[in-house]
Amino acid sequence: MSSYAKIVIREGQVYSPRYEDIYFNPEDGCAESVYTFLQGNGLPERWRGKQGFCIAETGFGTGLNFLLTLDAWTRGPARSRTLHYVSIEAYPLQPGHLAEIHGQWPELETYSQELIAQYPPIPHGNHLLVFAGGRVTLQLLFAEASEALSAYRIRADCWYLDGFAPSRNPQMWHPEVLQKIAERSLHGASLATFTAAGEVRRGLETAGFTVRKRKGFGRKREMLC
Repeated sequence: MSSYAKIVIREGQVYSPRYEDIYFNPEDGCAESVYTFLQGNGLPERWRGKQGFCIAETGFGTGLNFLLTLDAWTRGPARSRTLHYVSIEAYPLQPGHLAEIHGQWPELETYSQELIAQYPPIPHGNHLLVFAGGRVTLQLLFAEASEALSAYRIRADCWYLDGFAPSRNPQMWHPEVLQKIAERSLHGASLATFTAAGEVRRGLETAGFTVRKRKGFGRKREMLC
């Protein structure tokens, strides 16, 4: 069963003692997430004009990727009629911590308030949140990645693979997890991730993905798509 994450917040940086890693780039986390996950998956272009579109994520974390995706979908022309966003998180943040962290991003305040108002009161289980008059749904699966991918039927058009670094959180990047991600992908599905680790690239290729390296954001040399 999941439990709330223990974190340290200091001068805008959010640190996980469990994984000895930070949740996002404190210098420009929004721009890095847009570059890595939205642009890395060809969004918003890929959802334009579609009836429905499904994004699946490993590692909900602070919810930044979701807020940025909701913002892009809301503002974008010819968006999909519906958007379903599924996110898996073994150690969710407490709502009070989310509110404190989201204060760094005033441009996302409206979406943040909607998220926190609906945020699950318990750190485990399957929770469905509704936005944009029902056209956007957020399904939060508070469980280990392997467990959630086995228990719930996901059919994803694209993936945000946003767990902590493989060296810090190897369970998230286990070949079995990567295989389940492939099995729950629609034909032509894409993925993007911060990491460029060789074991992740090989695991994804073994699972059936065609993987390429892309220039990373800022000083980061490479990432995978």
